[in-house]
Amino acid sequence: FQSDSFSPVCFAALCSPNMQVASERIARYKRLVAPMALTVKRDLSRLVIRLRWSDSIAPPPWGLAAIEAAFFVAMIRSGTEQMITPLRVRLPHLPEDPDVLKALFGVMPQLGRDVELSFSATDADRPFVTAREGLWSAFEPHLRSSLTFLERSESTRLRVRSALLSLLPSGRASMEAVADRLALSRRTLQRRLHQSGTSYMRVLAETRHELALHYLRRTALPHREIAFLLGFEDPNSFFRAFQQWTHRTPEWVRREAPEQI
Repeated sequence: FQSDSFSPVCFAALCSPNMQVASERIARYKRLVAPMALTVKRDLSRLVIRLRWSDSIAPPPWGLAAIEAAFFVAMIRSGTEQMITPLRVRLPHLPEDPDVLKALFGVMPQLGRDVELSFSATDADRPFVTAREGLWSAFEPHLRSSLTFLERSESTRLRVRSALLSLLPSGRASMEAVADRLALSRRTLQRRLHQSGTSYMRVLAETRHELALHYLRRTALPHREIAFLLGFEDPNSFFRAFQQWTHRTPEWVRREAPEQI
């Protein structure tokens, strides 16, 4: 575990006094490095860390989920310089040979909805030999500023998405129509989205993808009707776009695995 090879979020967390504080700091700023939410819960006997990916993206393959779990195990071992073994590890998917992960974690992982790790309260409170509160004080203003920028960026994205939700069923999915709805010029909208690290076409595709999954999972609407509600000119255009998003057909998602795309 080389702290200098990770993002400022991870490096700053390793400067924490213990795993409890480190995980809480990562939870606060995790969105800066990945589209996921991290929750930390503590009782008298254990510390529980849970990661959940954004609902708007496909669930991660087991390898990526395992890497996320391994990161926290590596952090507590590196910070304490002890071979800490978690009480429990849960992953949304397991490989054919889970013994590979048992060798990594020190405990056999179990199936669960999210990535979840539990550490004993004693281990969660073990002092980090890497603790450097001075470095954390230097990092935190930058992280706080970056998070503020991200939240502002998300605000622009959410406004565009909100406009699309009402415009798509009418077939008005152009940037001009959205800019008009938001009382912005096309150029201003384009600039703000660019500053947010995205583009109009990307937000449009993400919104259509999310809505398509909702209609396929939660309703019995025919594909033609779904295509219309998403602002596509014909079902074939919807089919092609959906396969680009998911590498699956709409019918496969509805029939075979409604919760796995």
